[in-house]
Amino acid sequence: MHKSGQMNNLLAEYDLRKAGAGFVRVFNTYRVELQRRQCAFHFRRRCQPIGHPPSVAVPQPNRCTFARLLNGILLTNRYSFDGGEFVQFNLPQGHHVVEWDVPRGVSIVFSMPHLLGFEESVSLSTTVNLAISNLALDKAFFHIATGPGIVAFECHGNPDIAMAADDIPSFSSSRLVAWTKGSQFYLVGSKKVRDIYLSYLYLAAKNTSGVVLDADMGKNHETSSLWHMLRSFYWRW
Repeated sequence: MHKSGQMNNLLAEYDLRKAGAGFVRVFNTYRVELQRRQCAFHFRRRCQPIGHPPSVAVPQPNRCTFARLLNGILLTNRYSFDGGEFVQFNLPQGHHVVEWDVPRGVSIVFSMPHLLGFEESVSLSTTVNLAISNLALDKAFFHIATGPGIVAFECHGNPDIAMAADDIPSFSSSRLVAWTKGSQFYLVGSKKVRDIYLSYLYLAAKNTSGVVLDADMGKNHETSSLWHMLRSFYWRW
C-alpha cells in the first residue's frame, strides 16, 4: 500500500469516501513511501527530494501533451520504489502539498500549473468544452486524472478544502486547484459594469463532492475579469 507523510507533517485529512472520491490530505513536508513493489511516482523535473535518485521519463506522452510541455511536466523524474524506500520534499516556506488519493475509476479535474506529481497508475486525459460559461474558469481545455492512484498538487499557502457545496462560500476562480469531475459552479458577484470587467470572477459550488483551492494570495491569481476573458480567447491551454 501507498504510505505518505509522517504524522507530524500531516496537517489535515479529509475523508471523501461517502461521495466515492477517496481521501485528500494536506502536508507541509511531503514524504512518499511505497511499501509494495512495482510502483512508481512521477514528479516535476525541478523537484530534487532527498531519499532516492530518480530516472528521467516521459509518462503517457500522448496525454495532455501540449499543456504539460508548457507547464514543465512533460518530462518527469520517475521514482520506482522497493519496500522501505522513500523520497521527501522540503517545501519552500509557506507552501503545502495537497495529496488526492483517487479511487479506481473516479476522475478529478485539475489545474496543470499546480500539478506536482502523480502515481504511475493514474491516467491523464484532456477534454474540450467550448461553452461560454467556461470563460469564467478561463478554460476551454480541462485536464483530468483518473484513478486509482495519488495525484499531488503544490499550493502557495494554506489551501481550502471543501467536501460538499455547503462547505465553502464563493471564491475567486483563479484559486481552483482540483475538483471532482461533475462538480457544478455558478457565477456570483456585482452586476455593475465596472465590477463585471475589472473585478475578480467569483464562483460558488452548486454541486460537488470535493474541491481544492489555493491560498487566497497565490502568485497565479489574475487581476480582473477582463484579463480572464482576453486570455480565454488567445490562450486556451
